[in-house]
Amino acid sequence: MAVIEVSSLSFGYSKGCEILKSVTFAADKGEIINILGPNGCGKSTLIKAMLGFFRLKKGTVKYNGADINAIKRRDMAKLASYVPQLHIGAFSYSVLDVVLMGRGRAGGGLGYSKKDYAAAEEALAKVGLESFAERSYLHLSGGERQLVIIARSLAQKAEYFLMDEPVAGLDYGNQYLLLSIIKRLAAEGTAIIL
Repeated sequence: MAVIEVSSLSFGYSKGCEILKSVTFAADKGEIINILGPNGCGKSTLIKAMLGFFRLKKGTVKYNGADINAIKRRDMAKLASYVPQLHIGAFSYSVLDVVLMGRGRAGGGLGYSKKDYAAAEEALAKVGLESFAERSYLHLSGGERQLVIIARSLAQKAEYFLMDEPVAGLDYGNQYLLLSIIKRLAAEGTAIIL
């Protein structure tokens, strides 16, 4: 059985303007699926629809056999981690604080445990930014910010990853690093949609 199933998904932002039309595919554990297409064709919209950001009028999205409409938001955070195409910070949080935000579902709003800090520090090490922990997120380059958001997603320890153009803004060395991380996650059984 596929762990992520998209069936006959159609979506449009305004009436009469469908961006996605009858999209159907499935992902198994350890599988990497790349969604390809020109700018503006609906790749980001598809990923956001798969995460439940939009109410679907046609089609279904299922995780582990459960319809996304029946999955509570807190439970969704255990299932799927999201790396947006672009993230612009508004507050001068430290890099470590931004990565810890990926542990919000574990911390329950009552602070972070030693386990949360360990997961955040491990994630920063995986993307090569362990020395950036105390830096301000706002003072990083675009590529460095993207790596921090990827670290936040890794710290979340969700079952599946949905990444919207994750290599955008990364130099070649960091693109290779990220693709190596993705390959390793897939080898561990994580389904990844790019």
